[in-house]
Amino acid sequence: MQAKQEEKLEIDQPLHDRFSFFSSKTRQATTSSTWDGLFPSGNIDHIFQEKHKSRPDPNQPTWWIDICDATEQDVDAVSQALSIHPLTAEDIAIREPREKVDVYKNYYLISFQTLVANKVKTERSGIPISAALYILVFQYGVVTFSPSGCGHVARARERIRKMHDPTILTSDWVCYAMIDDIIDSFEPFVRDAERRRPPQEDHPHNPLPQRQGRRVKRIREALPISR
Repeated sequence: MQAKQEEKLEIDQPLHDRFSFFSSKTRQATTSSTWDGLFPSGNIDHIFQEKHKSRPDPNQPTWWIDICDATEQDVDAVSQALSIHPLTAEDIAIREPREKVDVYKNYYLISFQTLVANKVKTERSGIPISAALYILVFQYGVVTFSPSGCGHVARARERIRKMHDPTILTSDWVCYAMIDDIIDSFEPFVRDAERRRPPQEDHPHNPLPQRQGRRVKRIREALPISR
């Protein structure tokens, strides 16, 4: 009985705005709890533009859709709207962790691993965990499937808002900004690991200096150096 009540509470709770649409024309993001809710005022025209590609138009605004914590139904909806390849849809739906780049007729896919906060309370709760993030780059726009708690989308969009010349914004630029932010997010953890690591030469059980000394000695003996 209690399990049914908890399930009902979860159903009754409104979904948070996991979908967002950003345009270089307004440099503002609109959000929705559903895919269809993203397109109340003609935003869908940007999507149709991708399905009927023509010569590149430099005046065409760049759009960016992000889906946070996408479900299989979300992936299906986006796949139908943008003619996404079934293999891409499968990778996203099953959270394929392998990092890769796949190129298709109307877009290319970049699969990346990022870090998110560990919500499970354990002895290592302060240490982040890895999560998959997917970037689909089209001619005029980008679709990202991001995990909650990463912050990359918000920071990259803020970077776009501060651009002095928004005319240089392209879908490739958005992709670069996302990858740049993902890489930067690793830096604090790399520095922390370097501080915690003991110096190799001071480690009592590290035979590396001895092996290097013997190797250098053999190389010197083998070299035809005139004496």
